[in-house]
Order: sequence, then C-alpha cells, then structure tokens
Amino acid sequence: MLERALQQRIIFGQPDFSGPGCRLRLALDELEQRFDTPQSSKVILEVRASLLPSQGDTPLAKRAFKIEKPAPTADARGSVVATRAAAQTMADELALWLGDVARERPQVVAACKEK
Repeated sequence: MLERALQQRIIFGQPDFSGPGCRLRLALDELEQRFDTPQSSKVILEVRASLLPSQGDTPLAKRAFKIEKPAPTADARGSVVATRAAAQTMADELALWLGDVARERPQVVAACKEK
C-alpha cells in the first residue's frame, strides 16, 4: 500500500530527478497503530528519505518524516483507513520535499542528470 502510493505520487508527478544519476532511498522506521484509549487510536508512520547519487552512499539531500493520522475506529479496519491516509500524506510530503530540493538546490538536479 505504501509503495503504491509513493510510486503514484512521486514517480509520476516529480520534478526532474529522472536522470540516471540519483536514487531515492526510503527507510521505514515505524508503522504502528497506537491506542490513546480503548475507543480511539491513530497510525504513526515514520520514514527517513535520502536522495543519493547513482554511486556511493553520501546523500545529496535527506529528511525525516513523521505522519500521524487518527483512525476512524479503534480496530483493524480503522487502522487500514488511517494507514492509507498516512501513506498518501507521506507521498505528498515526499513529493513536496523533492520539489523544494529541485527549486532550492539546482546542483542536486544537475547531479541527478549526470552518469
């Protein structure tokens, strides 16, 4: 579910990082349904993103994201709804971040176009 949301939002609607020289690495740190009370819960999604050159592991840009979405019900069904919403928000925030990187750091975009 998370991968699909990210592919749809980032790969198909992204600034020009599509050259052969960059990789987007995502590390899922946390995906949990937390119960505040027996009747209410929320989903917490934490991801670390790194934009890397084609070779090497020194990030050109990096950022951590934390998304919290309330579940409409405190059960598995509510968790699925909240997880979908969190995945979509994560995809949107990643796309915004990459857009900011493209605008504010043109040298990163240039590095992504290099072989």
